Amino acid sequence: MQAENLAHSCCGNVLVRAKGAKGLRYGEELVLSGNLYRPFGGNGAGRTNYRDYLYAQGIRAVMNIKPAGEIIKLNSQSRIKDQAMAYLLKANFERVIYKYLSGIPAAILDAMVLGEKKGIPQSINNAMIKIRTMHILVVSDLTWG
Repeated sequence: MQAENLAHSCCGNVLVRAKGAKGLRYGEELVLSGNLYRPFGGNGAGRTNYRDYLYAQGIRAVMNIKPAGEIIKLNSQSRIKDQAMAYLLKANFERVIYKYLSGIPAAILDAMVLGEKKGIPQSINNAMIKIRTMHILVVSDLTWG
């Protein structure tokens, strides 16, 4: 990440907001230019704020792109088909998991097999981190894309 003459090392996903952008397809490689910022927090009154919500999904920054003309598409048509197929297979596997299991067991299997942590309750996530066994739950922090 670089801002003017300042450079900072960071790791994580970025939520991109491109108001008015049209003709974008899933899996396309893009060059983006916009304002990058840390998600806003909250009053911290024991509730999950927006920053915590995004952090739980691996999102560490938000980028606003205005106008949509600040988006440059790169040539990536063959890769789009491969990614679309991978996501279709992943979605089908998830449907099967949640068809035959419910609640926490389904969420744990989804995390272990597909690396999808969104269904894991925060209490289980915190317990696994506390006893240093999170690597069992999500092997190598598998991500899709």
